[in-house]
Amino acid sequence: MNRTKVFLSMIVSAFLLTGCASTPLPALIFNSSEHHVSGSPITGPTDVKILKSGKSCSNYSILNWLFYSGGEGSIEEAMKDGKITKVAVVDKSAFSILSFIFSRECVLVFGE
Repeated sequence: MNRTKVFLSMIVSAFLLTGCASTPLPALIFNSSEHHVSGSPITGPTDVKILKSGKSCSNYSILNWLFYSGGEGSIEEAMKDGKITKVAVVDKSAFSILSFIFSRECVLVFGE
């Protein structure tokens, strides 16, 4: 019985305390990950050239959770930031420290 509890607590801890690079969700302790969403890093999904980049982030914190999360974190906002009219590649990044204390999710857009 005691071994089962230890084993189950180890499995639950492994799920809660690790972050995965393929997910935009923040980890419980620390996470810093980037992953590719769409397009080819060289040419993009079409013949659009990669000349500019734009970034849009959403900030989450326990301190500003009730009032303002800070940023939209959308492709449209990233396109405005980089003055992009044609999208070639979309990437996402996530950074968090004790996810309920602070986390940031960003959308990176590359194109013309």
